[in-house]
Amino acid sequence: EIAGVFAVYNRLLASLAATAQQHPSLREVTLSAMGAGAFAAVVLTPVELVKCRLQVQELGLAPTKYTGPWDCAVQALRLEGLRNGLFRGLGATMLREIPGTGMWFLAYEQACQAMAPVGGGKADLGPLQLMGAGALAGVCYWTSTFPADVVKSQQQISTQRVDFVPALRQILRTRGVRGLYSGLGVTVMRAVPGNATIFTVYELTHRLLDRMGK
Repeated sequence: EIAGVFAVYNRLLASLAATAQQHPSLREVTLSAMGAGAFAAVVLTPVELVKCRLQVQELGLAPTKYTGPWDCAVQALRLEGLRNGLFRGLGATMLREIPGTGMWFLAYEQACQAMAPVGGGKADLGPLQLMGAGALAGVCYWTSTFPADVVKSQQQISTQRVDFVPALRQILRTRGVRGLYSGLGVTVMRAVPGNATIFTVYELTHRLLDRMGK
């Protein structure tokens, strides 16, 4: 999924940039990233539905119905259909991924620009700087989109259709605003090293491939 996001992002960025040599504007970065986020939402929705339902089952919060990921996916498709089954929560995932991925890349590019020397760019940054920019991107992604993720999970663990707004209201009514951010701290702690690694590996691999191609 991450590889697909970077591939779509780079393809869109190349099509929006005025020239290949020109440094992309923040607008071009944001639009390209949001397009990549739409791609990610379509890919992730069925995967996360299966993950959420199996987690609830493993925690004993729901009766045992699934023998594994494949069985969960097949049952969701057979009993609930494509739209209300496998792709339940697609709207909420879009609300998380489109602005979230836009924020993800934008924060990363902004951080890299802030740390780059005058007249330089990302190519002048070392691994530690790239890791810092990646970590910041992960924090910005989750802090800006976590409520949508909570609603999405609420929709996906239910076998009955629950639209986004009613699910949001239910969380606010039963758990308050705090309920929309339940688990954010742990998620951010996990996102910091994960995103630092993702962006650093991506940039260093990109540099290596550029050198090999010359």
